Amino acid sequence: MKNQTERLNKTIDDIQAKNTALSEKYSTFMNAFRHFKELKRTQVCQEDLVHKLNAGTIEDSIRRAKIELFRSEAIANIKDQQKQELEHEVKKLKLEIANNTKMMEEYGMTTKNHQEQLERCKEEIQRLRKAAMQSQKEISILHREHEAEKQKLIDNFKQKAAEFKEGVRRRFEEMQNS
Repeated sequence: MKNQTERLNKTIDDIQAKNTALSEKYSTFMNAFRHFKELKRTQVCQEDLVHKLNAGTIEDSIRRAKIELFRSEAIANIKDQQKQELEHEVKKLKLEIANNTKMMEEYGMTTKNHQEQLERCKEEIQRLRKAAMQSQKEISILHREHEAEKQKLIDNFKQKAAEFKEGVRRRFEEMQNS
């Protein structure tokens, strides 16, 4: 039971470490996503400035607008794809954290139950030790009583033997005298 409790505590520690790592990974993903958004805004501003500086002719402006449109669509597609991947990863991490939290709660309850059982066992052991000590005291008392009774019987037997011996000696003397 003690080994099982230790294994459960170790499993809880492992899950907590995993949750911490997952939380750090989630924070890293969110920081990368924010950084990407800022870079994109900066890039759009740069492209706008470049476009204004180089817009010498209408044809050039139209051509640049088309290029910018294609580029924006490509970036938007990439951005959407990355956003979806990040959202998917975030959902996955949240589910993992929820599952790990649930497992920790279950292991915590199991550990608590085992600790309660251990306490009950300790109480039972204490009760049995007290009963054993009481039994030992009673055995000691009975042994003393037995020894006293045995000594009493031996003394009575010796007394009767002495009386019998004395009676036999008197008869023997009477027989010799008669």
